[in-house]
Amino acid sequence: VPVEATKRHRIVFSANLEYQPNRAAVSWFAREIWPVLSARHPDLEWVLAGRAPEFVRPILPNDRRIRLTGPLPSLTEEIAAAMVAVVP
Repeated sequence: VPVEATKRHRIVFSANLEYQPNRAAVSWFAREIWPVLSARHPDLEWVLAGRAPEFVRPILPNDRRIRLTGPLPSLTEEIAAAMVAVVP
């Protein structure tokens, strides 16, 4: 199956989420980018994968399309299946 055929309407943000520059990036994305993208694409999902998701939970909007996963067994597969990967 070609990679393009398996892409999901998803953005994956992968980082150590307790690291302050990564938290700042999540905060900026949540404030400046996510509202625009989510309004234009109601089926878009934003997945935050990485260590210490509890550090960014308080700065995220209450949106069922935002998913905190913590570390994943296969981050490569998650990123490959997403339309966009944000890796600070």
